[in-house]
Amino acid sequence: MGRVEAYAISLDNLVVNPDTEAAVSRGESYTNDGSGWNRGIDVLVAGRSGRWGGMATYGLLFAERTNPLNEVHPQTIAPPQDQRHTAGLAVEFQATTRWRFTTRYSFHTGRPMSTVTPAGPDHVVLTGLNDDRLGNYHALDLRAEWRRAYRRTRLSVYAEVLNVLNIQSDFLPITTVGADGQLEESMLAHLPIRPFIGVRADF
Repeated sequence: MGRVEAYAISLDNLVVNPDTEAAVSRGESYTNDGSGWNRGIDVLVAGRSGRWGGMATYGLLFAERTNPLNEVHPQTIAPPQDQRHTAGLAVEFQATTRWRFTTRYSFHTGRPMSTVTPAGPDHVVLTGLNDDRLGNYHALDLRAEWRRAYRRTRLSVYAEVLNVLNIQSDFLPITTVGADGQLEESMLAHLPIRPFIGVRADF
């Protein structure tokens, strides 16, 4: 089976704030003058053959937000949720009537980020508003699940490991100013390997 969806969403009355202290002092803060668009395509393909099942997804998103109060930075920018390409692949193997094993791969392009420059010995200033992007995100997850159906309940016990390869995808840039006035940049990565054990019961 497969499915393709295209969409265009218009947004208005978004809360915005000016980017200059002078405008704030004039009382122009937190107005509903913002607007934006979300446009995209979502694709899903899924199938099953015997003990094997799989699903692949892809999303393309173009998002923008407009703040007419901006005087220094561009009034129209890509918002943080504009992760342009998103993809996923899941493969399931049903070893027995009760045991299932699943592998999932997830990907998306990096979200927009703002650039800064040093402005003194102990602080930085914003020089670009969402004018750069973080690196791409990747993750591989593994799951083993045991299921059993009773007369009035269904029981599921599973063990799952997220980001099993400990892929160090970009999550949050950290910028500081060193003693010599130069920028020192580092990156906080997404969460590392995370094991889980869970029980689910449906009545």
